[in-house]
Amino acid sequence: MSKTKKNTTPEALPADEFVLSLTQQQTQAALLWEAKSENEIAIALGITPELLTQWKNLPIFLAEIADRRLGIEAEPEEKQAAALVFANISYAQTEAIVGLEEGTLMAWVQENAFWPNDSSFSKLLKEMKKGVPNKFSEAPEPEVENKALNSDQVRAIPLIIEGKTDAQVGDILGKRRETINRWRNQDKHFIKELQAAREAYIDAQITALSAATPKVITVLQDLLNSEDEKIRMQAATHLLKATALSERMKHGL
Repeated sequence: MSKTKKNTTPEALPADEFVLSLTQQQTQAALLWEAKSENEIAIALGITPELLTQWKNLPIFLAEIADRRLGIEAEPEEKQAAALVFANISYAQTEAIVGLEEGTLMAWVQENAFWPNDSSFSKLLKEMKKGVPNKFSEAPEPEVENKALNSDQVRAIPLIIEGKTDAQVGDILGKRRETINRWRNQDKHFIKELQAAREAYIDAQITALSAATPKVITVLQDLLNSEDEKIRMQAATHLLKATALSERMKHGL
């Protein structure tokens, strides 16, 4: 991945609101994750199981585990970006916080548009959604009971999907940032409902994009006849990407 200049638009969110690097102990925990149980890791590092549980809720820790599990060897900027996007920070804000050039994340997502393999960034995000299960854990946790969300949790879901931070959602609902973070990372029923709402939103966006794709392709095809060689080359490039995207959406990729 090439070095990129810092994006200053939009204004970066406060850096201290996010954990974007691991301590030495957290890095050691990530190294031991596939070899020892969570209790053994806690004992080896001299920490409490409760502290290890807190680390499991950090997106950057999730990104580190995902990177090691898949053997990606992602750059620090890729893991930081994946952590922020996983925490529902928009692409533009993520680029500003990490210090990436505008459009970098879209380029990462699209860099393998013509091949079945995803980019490192996309692989990290997919693996992070699985959480950090430990194969040596004694027993799976019980299924979530089918209970209703309270009114504040119902209001929080569309705000999170819009890309608002925990602090922003808390301000709107009159709740502490820690409360929103606990809902997103520890309340299993809320997590289940949020995931269902997010998938419905994505499906709706894909449907809308699919409807617009033929029009986009038609416009690009017209531009192939431009007298300007530069415009023809750009149109050809975008047409190939649009066609590849259309094919991926057809197959649910």
